[in-house]
Formats: sequence, C-alpha cells, structure tokens
Amino acid sequence: YVIDVCMGSDIPRKKGPALLKSDMLVVNKIELAPHVEVDLEQMKTDTAKNRKNRPFIFGSMRNRDGIKELIAFLETEGGLGFSGI
Repeated sequence: YVIDVCMGSDIPRKKGPALLKSDMLVVNKIELAPHVEVDLEQMKTDTAKNRKNRPFIFGSMRNRDGIKELIAFLETEGGLGFSGI
C-alpha cells in the first residue's frame, strides 16, 4: 500500500484497513514534508505504533530513497528475483 506525505500526517493515526493489514506500507515523497507541514518523526512513530510488526518504508521513490528496501521486500516476500537492479 502506498501513501504520500502530502496526504497528511494523520493517515497513520486513522488506522484504516490498508494501513493495518497491507503486507508493506510505503510512505512516499518524504522530501515534501516541510512544504506540507508534516512532522516526519511523529508520522514514523504513529506508523510504527499502528503497524505493530508489519513492515513499512519511508522514502522518496523519485529520489531512489527506499528503493533498495522495497526491492528486498519484493524479493523475499513476493518471490521475485530482481537481482542486478
């Protein structure tokens, strides 16, 4: 499941089913947080609390921040072989 920072820092606190049950949560566009008045540290805390042991990535796919973690997840959990990327 993918959300972006511009959707608001309250998304993790709302505890929607996609946030709680998805295999992976990607919070994208973290570089925009200062422009939309989002406290990334608070958003990470809320996400970790509500996701419990489920994985999540805070990154910027456009800037390739978090790509390696996402690929590793897809390789191990999805059975996809993307080696060489």
